Amino acid sequence: DLYDGTAWVTDIAPPISGDQGDQWIQETVDLSNWIGQTVVIRFRGITGGDFTSDMALDQIAILDVAAPPVVSFVADPPAGCLGDVVTLVDLSQNLPTAWSWDIQPATGVNYVNGTSSSSATPQVVFTQAGTYSVALTASNMFGGSTVTQPSAVQQVDGVGLAMAVTTDRYGSETTWTVTGGTSTYASGGPYATVSASGAYPQDTVLFCVPGGTCMDLTVYDSFGDGMCCAYGAGGYQLLTLTGDTLVNGDGQFTTVRTDNFCAPYNLRLQLRAWLEGAHLAGSTLMRDDLRASGLIPLVSPYPALGFIGAEDATISPSVLATTGPDAIVDWVLIELRDPASPSTIVRTAGALLQRDGDVVATDGISPVTILGDAASYLVAIRHRNHLGAMLLNAVPLGGATAVLDLTDGSVPMWGSGALNDLNGTWALASGNVVVDGTMKYTGIDNDRDPILQAIGGAVPTNTVTGYSNADLNMDGIVQYAGVGNDRDIILDNIGGSLPTAVRPEQLP
Repeated sequence: DLYDGTAWVTDIAPPISGDQGDQWIQETVDLSNWIGQTVVIRFRGITGGDFTSDMALDQIAILDVAAPPVVSFVADPPAGCLGDVVTLVDLSQNLPTAWSWDIQPATGVNYVNGTSSSSATPQVVFTQAGTYSVALTASNMFGGSTVTQPSAVQQVDGVGLAMAVTTDRYGSETTWTVTGGTSTYASGGPYATVSASGAYPQDTVLFCVPGGTCMDLTVYDSFGDGMCCAYGAGGYQLLTLTGDTLVNGDGQFTTVRTDNFCAPYNLRLQLRAWLEGAHLAGSTLMRDDLRASGLIPLVSPYPALGFIGAEDATISPSVLATTGPDAIVDWVLIELRDPASPSTIVRTAGALLQRDGDVVATDGISPVTILGDAASYLVAIRHRNHLGAMLLNAVPLGGATAVLDLTDGSVPMWGSGALNDLNGTWALASGNVVVDGTMKYTGIDNDRDPILQAIGGAVPTNTVTGYSNADLNMDGIVQYAGVGNDRDIILDNIGGSLPTAVRPEQLP
């Protein structure tokens, strides 16, 4: 029914009666008689003494014309670095109700953050460099059409940078470029001139450059008095997306200032590792009970536990929605160390361990990528309640992706007995509850007592659930006694017969 401001017009759509089952019924109503008016539409169910009416409503759309969509879309951003999230934004007219995206080539295309090829605004991460064609088919009850953009997305195997500019009063005098050889990678300005002297931050510009490339940042002032300090404290910073400063300009120059800088490399690691605590006997997959129970935090736990690095590592909730072999087991910490001083940690990355042993970046898909200088590094992997381990031999990074499998017993490891052999799969040893690099069953700072304390300290048969270092078998339950308890893991890993034995972590 429709109310036009004076009276109700009933049955503007044909009445439906009888048992309609569970299928959806689609109706189209011509509202052209009420163009320009404000109306009220109601859905009316009639009941009686011997019958009922039950309605469910969905996908109500008011269209200005009975026509299929006029399809249009943009990619945001259209160009960027591998691993960046690209959002495909539908701009179609005439209210589409269904979408189908086709990206070619399809290799290296991953829909993320809970989106898919049928989402109105999907988000995509690309893992292969190149130019991608994107086609969108959008439809509604009147039909559909397709638009293809042959070069909708360009992805570069490079490094993301950020240019932050603060102008003085006369922002219209300021421009800048980032160039290398004959290529201009980014530019900005002129900015606005304002009425008063001061410091005026501008929008940060994000862009991508080839890793390991040296180039010039050139800042211009058309008047010739720089950006500081007579009319405000202007200046600029060129940063990596992890916060490392490449250029710090104080704005004190005349007409032009050029700073040469070298972008870091993407140091890529394709790692495999295994956690003894998450091991399932007889299975080729680790347990993902922490993920299934919703216990894995969205922020890396390692800074709060005293580990160095991974301060800004976070994940999207959709990363934890993946099931099967690629489901997330837990956070891990990757360290790159100096071969000349193995105890010196040069770079770190928060990463995720999948059930099949793959260690991936925080998008849940890509290889682990760390910004740094092209060089050889000792690679270590740490876990919050397992003993960490490190490869014996330095690994060259900065070129092709390094493929490292710590589950392979033939790979030389630092120290002696760094990993446990689980029927041919080598794994980090569980039992380091205190996170001090030493596994102890008795004595000061032992790893057994925190398990008892976690369940209350008085009744050893109690259990508690949660994301805890005391949960050594990673089932989401802290258990001190009984079948499947966490305490026995420590005793087994220090030898099983002498409770005063100590097992040190094999890291320098």
